[in-house]
Amino acid sequence: MTPEPSPQGSSKPKRPKWKIPFLIFLLVFTIPIAATVLFANGGRNLTKLAALLHIDLSPKEEEVVIRKGRVHAPPARPPALSRTFSSSETERLIPMNFNRTGEEICLGLTSVTPNATPTFTPAAEDAWECTASVAFPDTANSIFLQIRGAEQRARTIRVKYNLIDPAHLDGMFNQSLELIRYIRPEIAMIDLTGMKNAMGAGKEKYIMFGTDRISLKQELMDARRYNLLITAAQ
Repeated sequence: MTPEPSPQGSSKPKRPKWKIPFLIFLLVFTIPIAATVLFANGGRNLTKLAALLHIDLSPKEEEVVIRKGRVHAPPARPPALSRTFSSSETERLIPMNFNRTGEEICLGLTSVTPNATPTFTPAAEDAWECTASVAFPDTANSIFLQIRGAEQRARTIRVKYNLIDPAHLDGMFNQSLELIRYIRPEIAMIDLTGMKNAMGAGKEKYIMFGTDRISLKQELMDARRYNLLITAAQ
């Protein structure tokens, strides 16, 4: 009986498993060395190699195509957040009455509220600060006013409301509006009733007046205190 041929005789010899890792290691090791040698001396070695292989490494000049005819310029893009104001809006956006100095505005708060106690503090580079307190004898409510400006311009107005008696919110808020409108007469054009309603409901609110921001926020540590901040655009 003739023995069957072994299946191993027809199979191909297996490749050693170490060849692939060795090739990977060789490439990883030799590529950085080759790159270092080629780019050494300011790339002279690379230039010599390219010359031997007849490879042109010089940058190609861009082809300029001149077309005859009428050139239509693309439409100009408006700047971001641009807005055109009407003449009436331009008049009301005047930041302050420029005939009054910061000290005159501060000390003149008593002409609006006789029981106000204004204090004017000058600072460097024509900056100044004005603070004033207004108490309401019939209630426990009070107002603290802080104005910061430079030269004849009020940059920020902060009104701190101490609303102990919500039943007298209207009187306190209306009095603060008279002070704000004395400082910034153009704010008389704004209806700030929504701010008063938000304060009465224990909420926060903000609105934009031109490029100025008016915000009402409740203090975290005391829910009876609110801050009305008017920030003028720089």
